[in-house]
Amino acid sequence: MLRKGGNSVTITVLEGSWILFDQVQLLGAAATMVQRPNQLVVQSVAPAPYELVADGRRRQPLLVQVEHLRGAPRLQVRLDKQMIFSELL
Repeated sequence: MLRKGGNSVTITVLEGSWILFDQVQLLGAAATMVQRPNQLVVQSVAPAPYELVADGRRRQPLLVQVEHLRGAPRLQVRLDKQMIFSELL
C-alpha cells in the first residue's frame, strides 16, 4: 500500500540468483498522486537516541537520512525558523 511520504519496495531472492514476476502493483487511495523526486529524497528525520558532550554542553544530534539522486542539491535544516545546518551534497 502506498502511504503519504516516502515509500520503498524491496524484493529479496532467498534462493537462486534471479527472480521473475508476472505482475507488480503499487496500490493506494484513488486520490493518491505520485510525485517525481528532484535531486534528493528525504527518507527520515529523527532525534538521535543519545547525547554528545561538546564544549561542556550536552547536545542531541538530529539524524537526517537522505537519498542523493543527482546534481548538487543543498540540504538545509531549520529548527524553530532558524537555520541550524546547510551543506551542499
